[in-house]
Amino acid sequence: MNDVNAMNKECMERLWTNFIRIEKVVYLPSVYAWPEFSDEFSELMESYPDEFMQAFSMSDSILNEDDDVIARWLFGHGFLGFVAMIHTPVIKHGYEGCTSYSWGRYHQSLIYADSIQSLVAKAVSWAAAQHKSQ
Repeated sequence: MNDVNAMNKECMERLWTNFIRIEKVVYLPSVYAWPEFSDEFSELMESYPDEFMQAFSMSDSILNEDDDVIARWLFGHGFLGFVAMIHTPVIKHGYEGCTSYSWGRYHQSLIYADSIQSLVAKAVSWAAAQHKSQ
């Protein structure tokens, strides 16, 4: 197995064992390459403005600007990686250490990372914090 396949398998296993689902991933340099944002990226900004501002430490005044101003701001602040919407189920702890979960109720977050490996690591840390607080 080559190194890329091994890395992808490790990422998949970490997501699986930590109950994490990645719903959308956007590679930011592909967004910057076009005069208008991709539909997926625009949807993330419009649908999850609070999470978007938190992921990029951005003020709401920037988020209210035109797409090209937002792109220049992100690029100018060195955001050249990936933004992803991640989910993890609400886990119920039962009798004698039993647990159950359903994807019908879940936590979600928008995260930024410089690489896929970093994205998975951040997702694992975030999910662990969600599960610990339940």
